[in-house]
Amino acid sequence: MQLHEEVSEERLKETIKLFVGKIYQKPPLRSAVKKAPRIRKIYSIDILDIKGRNVLMEVRCEAGTYVRKLCFDIGEVLGSGAHMTELRRTAIAFLKEDYEYLATLHELFGAYRYWKKYGDERYLRFYLRPIEELLFFLPKVFIKETALFSVTHGSFVAVPAIVGVTSDLKPKQLVGVYNLNNEIIALGRAEMDAKTAIESEKGIVLKIDKVLRVYEREEQ
Repeated sequence: MQLHEEVSEERLKETIKLFVGKIYQKPPLRSAVKKAPRIRKIYSIDILDIKGRNVLMEVRCEAGTYVRKLCFDIGEVLGSGAHMTELRRTAIAFLKEDYEYLATLHELFGAYRYWKKYGDERYLRFYLRPIEELLFFLPKVFIKETALFSVTHGSFVAVPAIVGVTSDLKPKQLVGVYNLNNEIIALGRAEMDAKTAIESEKGIVLKIDKVLRVYEREEQ
């Protein structure tokens, strides 16, 4: 972040503290989303270095936060004005820069060439991780093989289609829908909690938000 005027370090730190927690943001004009105010949570803002009017910060924030707008708003509260000069994403969820599986494009291309030349996919499998690893924190709903076609073509998940659910299932939660091989096939929003889903004989367990794998009838 670059300040438009000199500001004392103490005043800067005190102002930045005001932006930790839930804040209102209106997406900038250049963004592709609706320009309506929304709430985003800032978990922490740590100042790493200050050189003149340049401030290096580490921000931990909720997905969908506009850091460019955050810098602008900090400048507005300071009265000096400010803008973002550089942005670098260092982590998302549990994936960080020091994560075991991170690879350069050269390493990934090398793994691909090795597979093409020798038919050995071990290096590709090391770098290309299954999506289930990233979505491990979501509640799970397991469905029958006979329901895969209809669910991946727009149908909701009803009680007769489920085989099991995890105990952390709650209404309105984002849920992972899995086949019996523990492969995620879709994401949805729960309509029931785990106890109700298990004990009910009918009803909608969840509605599908996004299909990740499409099944055709011949796969059943």
